[in-house]
Amino acid sequence: KLLSTLLLTLKGTPYIYQGQEIGMDDFDFTSMDEVRDVESVNIYALLKRLHFPKKLRWKMIQATSRDNARTPMQWTDGKNAGFSDGTPWLKVNPNHKTINVAAQEKDKDSVLNFYRQLVALRKNDLYRDTFTYGDFKPLFEENDSILAFVRNNKEANQNIVVVANFSQSDVVTTLPYSIRKVLLCNGD
Repeated sequence: KLLSTLLLTLKGTPYIYQGQEIGMDDFDFTSMDEVRDVESVNIYALLKRLHFPKKLRWKMIQATSRDNARTPMQWTDGKNAGFSDGTPWLKVNPNHKTINVAAQEKDKDSVLNFYRQLVALRKNDLYRDTFTYGDFKPLFEENDSILAFVRNNKEANQNIVVVANFSQSDVVTTLPYSIRKVLLCNGD
């Protein structure tokens, strides 16, 4: 939810890649036989010709293969995650039993529904110009635990403050703006 908040409130065109909106995890393949990424296959072959040890070649592919994020979309907890009745090009992540669209549709606090709220906020007529064209001003740059900034729309006299806490504990700070309305929050 924190990363989706940043994606949809920072400057630039947001791009949501398949599965990101439900918090799909990267998949850990167990061998090159499962990898279909042409780049990974070619690099593995090159490393083999250069006599890199097999264990090191595999470790490098595990860390860099694009296939880790390309597994079938997890629609349901059923066969092949509801992606296909056929055999998918890549293996289905076994966590589709718990991370899937069908389950998150029913959960108002899910990652999917948080994304929907963020997209609606970004498209809202009251805030769209600020998120799209507003200036960016960082806040609390000396604090390593939080990433905070203001999106400012001078024409509309509007400031939207975004605060993202990357730590595992609460962070207490004083905002340099008075808060009139909380637009969205994923915490307490």
